[in-house]
Amino acid sequence: QRPAFLQTLSGRCGLGSLMTSSFADACSADMDGDANVVDVYGLSGLLCQVSVDLCTSAASVKQRIACDVGVPIEEQRLLLGLRPLEDCELLPPGARGLTLVRQPRAEAAERHVDLASAPEASRSDRSVVLAAV
Repeated sequence: QRPAFLQTLSGRCGLGSLMTSSFADACSADMDGDANVVDVYGLSGLLCQVSVDLCTSAASVKQRIACDVGVPIEEQRLLLGLRPLEDCELLPPGARGLTLVRQPRAEAAERHVDLASAPEASRSDRSVVLAAV
């Protein structure tokens, strides 16, 4: 039986075929293992550090940031490098730093920018990506 959080991720994110039993077993086993620390940066510098394991989702990191820093989950956008993370994504192994961009609720609801169709030069420009999220 998969842990509840894996079932939730699997259903919400359409990851049914990716969430194999061996992956679920690895995640369950890692929950008791050593945690790594990911630094969370804002535009002004380091905001907090979050302990993560093999199966930590972006949504879980957002919950921890909300508790540590006080930024509501709905206003958080997390970037791994230049790429925005979806709530259902698991942090990749070896992730050491994330960037938090705060987006007011009204803006989050009315603004959606599709970076996938933007030219490569725009997608690789950090200021353009930060403005888009």
